[in-house]
Amino acid sequence: MEIGELFGLARRFVPEALLDGAGWARVLDRVGDGLPGEALVSNVLGFEFRLWDAEPSADFGPTLSANTPLVDFLVERGRTAPPGSREAALGAFLSRLSGEGWPANGALEYDVVGVPVGEQPHPGLFMNIGPYPENAGAPTPAEVVGIIADTLCLPRDDDEHESVERVCEALPPGAFVYHVGTMPSRARRAVRVAVEGVEAGDVRAFLSRIGWAGPIGLVEATLSDMLSVSARFALALDVAPDGPLPHIGLEVSPLPDGLTCYDGWLASGRSDWPELLEHLVAWGLCLPHKAEALLEFCGLDRLMGSAGVLNVYRAIVGPKIVVSDAGVQAKAYVGVLVFPAP
Repeated sequence: MEIGELFGLARRFVPEALLDGAGWARVLDRVGDGLPGEALVSNVLGFEFRLWDAEPSADFGPTLSANTPLVDFLVERGRTAPPGSREAALGAFLSRLSGEGWPANGALEYDVVGVPVGEQPHPGLFMNIGPYPENAGAPTPAEVVGIIADTLCLPRDDDEHESVERVCEALPPGAFVYHVGTMPSRARRAVRVAVEGVEAGDVRAFLSRIGWAGPIGLVEATLSDMLSVSARFALALDVAPDGPLPHIGLEVSPLPDGLTCYDGWLASGRSDWPELLEHLVAWGLCLPHKAEALLEFCGLDRLMGSAGVLNVYRAIVGPKIVVSDAGVQAKAYVGVLVFPAP
């Protein structure tokens, strides 16, 4: 199965208000022929939508887990790639997934929006390192940052390592880093550090300890507002070698504790999200037709492809509210899983 066929199957169930024909063509152009469609079957396909922007476009990111067709493909491609290439380094890294002392899963991330047509910069690499059973014995967040730099063939940066360590040391009791990664094609080098377990009342002190220079008052006000419709939240920081950059993501969800941010979307349905999305619309952070399209997007259907009968499951992973000196904006992450019908 070619990737174009796979996207064509998924496209039937993604409202055009979120991603139209031109938007799908942009994603396909960005990914190019680097990923065959059959490698993405039984693999979560992640999309990120800008809820304030009327343009039906998205960034793209397939997940990475051991013993899946995508990881098997990338490992095999790495074995035949030139030594020292990013393909070889990524394959070697992924061959150790779920091994002792190694992260269990993660994702590739492709910037699509804003990337000129025909350009295919290398995707980013993000790894899940939270205190979950599958990550027992995994390296520390700062150590994973170095491993990711090696995998992306970037020079290690001692200042970057120390900046991430300072963020980790400043975490309040009970908080933890669950996700780290970097986008090598972006102009400013930085590490995404996502944190769970910070209580709302501890956010100001935590951001002050790490030297975050953004509008803390606006973060507190935004978080207080969102917690009226959200059961939980996480913080997403971009940490540069000279410290955290002055913007932050508030990842919010109405789903209860006990579900991680990675498996929660598999247990959620359309009925979990209307109140939160209506709140974003009322606050002016989400266009009404995009909120409606997100709810329409959710579901499970069966269809016929060249690989046989396939199920297509779609669900909302969650919104991310980005706060900076420029104001507040909202994005939404969703997942599509195409897998053989039993």
